[in-house]
Amino acid sequence: MSDSATWSDYYVTQRGRALRQHCIAEKKNIEWRAAIGTGTPIAFDDNMTGLVCYVTDVHIKKSYAIEENHLQIVRVDNKGYEHDVLMSEIGVWAKIEGEPDDKEIFYGYAYALGGYTKIPAQTSATNRKIHEITLDTHLGRATEIQMIYDDSTLFISHADLDDFSENFTMEFAALNDDLAQIRSDLSTKVNVGSAFETAVTFDAGYSAHEGGVWYRKNTSGEVTIGGSLRADSNSFVTGTRTRVGIVPVGFRPRRTETRGGVIESTHPSVMECCTVSISANGGISVGTNVPNMRFLYFEASYVAAP
Repeated sequence: MSDSATWSDYYVTQRGRALRQHCIAEKKNIEWRAAIGTGTPIAFDDNMTGLVCYVTDVHIKKSYAIEENHLQIVRVDNKGYEHDVLMSEIGVWAKIEGEPDDKEIFYGYAYALGGYTKIPAQTSATNRKIHEITLDTHLGRATEIQMIYDDSTLFISHADLDDFSENFTMEFAALNDDLAQIRSDLSTKVNVGSAFETAVTFDAGYSAHEGGVWYRKNTSGEVTIGGSLRADSNSFVTGTRTRVGIVPVGFRPRRTETRGGVIESTHPSVMECCTVSISANGGISVGTNVPNMRFLYFEASYVAAP
């Protein structure tokens, strides 16, 4: 009997096809698990629930889609194997992400045709053998399914492992440096350690709406300000720029900054564009030609005056 068998197509069970279609329709993620076995099935059974003779779980290295094909790379590693494993079947289980393990269903299956693939025992540190098996599922036509078996091997010496470990350590350190720089840049940009302030003083007739007006300043002096406010009884004045509040010292621009905003009426609900200005003395002013507008929404960024 050959140590490297010919393999069947990769079959997806009826429950597997139903689960995938459900998750596509509902935009839900799937959690996967794979295992190998040594059983000898007579033929694929669409209602089967597991391997004929389970041996051990194996790692799913990668699961991704290319156009209409869903590819899963299953990694079979002989590390720690005390005895040869005559692999003759591969199974994949699936469940909706977040659901308990008892909701897991047997998703897909492939088996050796009249033989097996031998996974040798790891008799020494250098006798490391890795098989990578690609399971290819066509999502558009679930009956057209192909299994590609790559019987490549990988033997690693102690020197190779030392080099790998050293390179990995260096790359990981560089990644940490990059991450630290990204965090520093983000902190400088938006000052994530600084809480939003909401101490805007509103002029008579105007007040906070849906969280009010918030603002904060980063270490570079850039202010981000925005939020919403309302005209308490009357609508915003049309045909002129009307001051509605004031930003505290330290958060005021060097010169007047004008941005676009949106105002909304109450009955019926209609939204229109407007202009919002923050002056060098901190005044927040609204300009609109649309009558009967009660609520203002805006956001702006600028460099604060020293």
